[in-house]
Amino acid sequence: MISGMRSATPLLCALLMFVAPASLGEGQSTPETRIPQCGKLSPGKKWISWGQYGLKFQCPKRGVKILGGKPDVDYVKFIIRPVHGNAALVLWFGGMAFNPQPRGAQVHDSVTFRQSKVVIFNGTEIGLDSRGQKPDMTVWRHFGVQAEGAEYSSASDRAAALFDSIIETACLVPHPNK
Repeated sequence: MISGMRSATPLLCALLMFVAPASLGEGQSTPETRIPQCGKLSPGKKWISWGQYGLKFQCPKRGVKILGGKPDVDYVKFIIRPVHGNAALVLWFGGMAFNPQPRGAQVHDSVTFRQSKVVIFNGTEIGLDSRGQKPDMTVWRHFGVQAEGAEYSSASDRAAALFDSIIETACLVPHPNK
């Protein structure tokens, strides 16, 4: 009986190689974060961006402090803080300002982690939306679109909710020549 099992093992392994991927979710779509084309500005908000085209966010006019916004050679950075609190959302704009992939240590040190593709209105993948929770129960998010994006780390649930509400307004104004 044991010798018969040994001869069946290679066949069973080969069969599992073809069947197992389908049962493990192969073919299921990866979660996506969709970015629409920019439309009208919502009441009580202001645009945060750099230039006429590209990535834009809507930020509340009240309840936050907006710092930065002075362009350097090839990028501009905005820091958004709640009026009451120390956490910060950093928005990066520019051709080489931001890596869409989060830092490896940030992912490795997280007790939870999830990532989805960022796609635009025509379905083209243009970045990654990554988030996680640290052992101290604070959360982080790294939202990268091409070479621009938004990030926060060590945020409380309350600060993260504010920052996520800003990131969720991300939209894109396509350049007419691209």
